[in-house]
Amino acid sequence: MIQYAINGDTNKIRYRTDEVRDQGGTMHVSATEWLAESLSDLGYDALPLPVVERARECVLDSIGCMLAGSRIAEIRTPVDLVLHLAQSTGAAVPGLSGRYPAPFAAYAAAQFANGIDADDTVLGVGHPGAAVIGAALALAQTERSSSDDLFLAVATGYEVAIRIGRSITPSPARAEQVRGHSWAVFGAAAAAAKLLRLDTARIATALGLAAQHALVPFVGKWYERPITGLKNNYGWAAAGGVLAALYAAHGVPGTPRVLDGDSGFWAMAGSDRWRPELVIDRAETSFAILDVEFKPYACCRYLHTVLDALDSIRAQFGDAIHPDSIRTITVRSGRMIERFADYEPRSILDAQFSLPYVVSLHVSGCSLLNSSFVPGRFDHLMRRVQIEVDPEMDRHATLRHLPARVEVGLKTGTRLVAESATPPGGPDRPLDAAFLRAKFLALAVPVVGEQRAQHLVSVLQDPTRSVTADELSQLFRVGDEGAS
Repeated sequence: MIQYAINGDTNKIRYRTDEVRDQGGTMHVSATEWLAESLSDLGYDALPLPVVERARECVLDSIGCMLAGSRIAEIRTPVDLVLHLAQSTGAAVPGLSGRYPAPFAAYAAAQFANGIDADDTVLGVGHPGAAVIGAALALAQTERSSSDDLFLAVATGYEVAIRIGRSITPSPARAEQVRGHSWAVFGAAAAAAKLLRLDTARIATALGLAAQHALVPFVGKWYERPITGLKNNYGWAAAGGVLAALYAAHGVPGTPRVLDGDSGFWAMAGSDRWRPELVIDRAETSFAILDVEFKPYACCRYLHTVLDALDSIRAQFGDAIHPDSIRTITVRSGRMIERFADYEPRSILDAQFSLPYVVSLHVSGCSLLNSSFVPGRFDHLMRRVQIEVDPEMDRHATLRHLPARVEVGLKTGTRLVAESATPPGGPDRPLDAAFLRAKFLALAVPVVGEQRAQHLVSVLQDPTRSVTADELSQLFRVGDEGAS
């Protein structure tokens, strides 16, 4: 229990806490919990009079600064733009009714895109589609862009996001502590800039402004449980990218060389490595979007070879691996697999990164693509899942080569074994158009219905059809007269 007392002589709060020490005498106290409990216990009556007086002075001083700042043109330009957007409507969000200011619609769309962890990915970088398409889809509607404009913006956004993401990737040693998706905001800004038809100088400005909306490299903490509802927070990246491009379009200055030099964005993002050749390689003939991998399973990409191996066993032995017939399921892979040894997932977000849960779900013939999370549903089966780290598999692992071995031990004594090294859905094992269509329908039909889901497929997969982004939005809105 954390307590505080007022020291009348110094007008300071003197904190004290129950000390928790191990046998070596080291104190273990969570600074976050310490602060949270201390602050939750702090009431107004406990504040010394000089503290209250200083708080009043701070409020008075800040309001004065706000009033004076409201007269500075360089500050008013971005503020006026945000306030104008807050009063306007314009873009629809897939799965929602109504229309919203573009940055907020981009935020919602990007958060939704990454929600079930079935969105596209580039191994070693992240999920570019959420932020890029979230931003492009929102702004394309308010700009009344054509579907051709939308697709061009998307391709542009992926190119920028992936190239910057790769160029600032930290070394393996540094990545143990600093990893994240700070690159995502640049993809969103590039897509938005393309839709706004910004010239070269303003695109550079937009990228500079985007850096000031970037996510911190949060992934190191992200694997701790519970996983928050913000998840990767691609929504913030999408909204920040849209705002950055709009600021540039309205003349707000930015840092035009934000990626470059010893103080470039790579340093801001906490990386120890900056490889500009991955951004400016003019000899590169293929577009980065061609490296995008699609997910057949709604869970972390690093678990896909495990589920692929299970699919091989199921295809060969069928009903033999019914949950009631299983004694053990042993999964062997590299040391990263330890990150997913969560036997007590608390939400669907935890479940996406729980190897025992997704394995249990899979052998039960279910998928997070179309199954809700039920706490405790697979507890008994999950306890039969054993995780083993194989250092040899680590030595052979690459970004596209993630070896996993699965052994299902049946109660009869039979052992069924399969291995997978390359996850399906990547350039080496692409999913065909029929699979992607079926996946889309499985995701969309429960939300917008069979007719509109099929119409969306026909519009998006037919290269001869061109519609406006606003017309496209009529097919994914729900719950109002605009989505009939």
